[in-house]
Amino acid sequence: MKSYFRKIIIIDDDTTSRVLARIVVNERRITDQVLVFPLAEEGLNYITHNCTSQKAATQECPDLILLDLHMPGKDGFEFLADLKQLRQKNKMEVKVVIVSSSVHSRDREATAGYDVHDYIEKPLSEEAVLKLIGKD
Repeated sequence: MKSYFRKIIIIDDDTTSRVLARIVVNERRITDQVLVFPLAEEGLNYITHNCTSQKAATQECPDLILLDLHMPGKDGFEFLADLKQLRQKNKMEVKVVIVSSSVHSRDREATAGYDVHDYIEKPLSEEAVLKLIGKD
């Protein structure tokens, strides 16, 4: 069966949400590899160290990031701002999907300037994943 994504990164401080997202992604077999980070800073460090050269980008860089917005330390909005700079410098091709418990329209609006592919309300469901793989 063909995978839709080579590598997915899940960034979420909530353990239950991380575990559930990983289960849903693995059950649908949409990726070859899933990496999980409880802090945005850890995810950003991984991307910074593995996605800055063309060779690394083809092997180690994710093609999908599932990102929570409200986390301690660096939050999802700060992550998006840093990722935007990395994308500009390194011509990175990575889809970002927000997976958040926030239903506030201001959060959705605040992600508009960051090339966010989709905004999914938690918990990540099989239906949401099926919708996601149907988008290009």
